[in-house]
Amino acid sequence: WVVVFPYGGREKGSGVVLVHRVSGIMALWRLAGGRVSRFSAVARQMRYRSTVAVDDDKPEPPNGFLFNEKPLRPGEKRQKEEWENIWVYGMGFNFLLFVAIYIWKPDTSVSTWAKQKALKRLSEKENEQS
Repeated sequence: WVVVFPYGGREKGSGVVLVHRVSGIMALWRLAGGRVSRFSAVARQMRYRSTVAVDDDKPEPPNGFLFNEKPLRPGEKRQKEEWENIWVYGMGFNFLLFVAIYIWKPDTSVSTWAKQKALKRLSEKENEQS
């Protein structure tokens, strides 16, 4: 939906037109004379500000090394970041959990169910005959 308003609000006689894209419900609300609250205008402005990049957040330019880490000098030890151990142990635990669940999952195939039913019926027939 596109709602067209004269510039500066809904005053008549304005020569400039303001075009604003809104959702269907909001367009009907505005056409019916409803006003947008100040809170929603502030929220919209905050949402816009959160999407604008800050100069401090610019990534480093690539330097040709894996993960942009420079090679260590001989005898130097690599310093791990705080999140690395959590990620490694968490992923390892989740992998082991997945393997255990996959190995010991119940067999729910139709052929297994049918085989069990057929064996049960055969054993019942043998019991009736004897």
